[in-house]
Amino acid sequence: MAVVPSDLALSCMANFETIMQGQDLEPIHGAFTSSVTFNTPDFKTWLESNGYLENTSGIRVSMGIYTQAAAEELRIPQSAGRLTVFVWPINNDNDPPFNLGSGTP
Repeated sequence: MAVVPSDLALSCMANFETIMQGQDLEPIHGAFTSSVTFNTPDFKTWLESNGYLENTSGIRVSMGIYTQAAAEELRIPQSAGRLTVFVWPINNDNDPPFNLGSGTP
């Protein structure tokens, strides 16, 4: 898992919403998944090492589709248009509990 700048993650999530609302599923044909699995010890260690369990009440997993800008900045240009997930620590208000300016997992 990589840390993604918040603005890029939000643009990918908005891209997912746009495609799903418009029901234009051709751009993500064959990219559907029915689940996402994380190895519990590795995931917990990763969350702790990045401080994502501090002052949180939960973890939100949001679907996204890589935009061209996100794929290029993350140095995975072949991933533009691909389905992905973003892990967001949240507080009781479902907002990030701290500034995610340095990125979101």
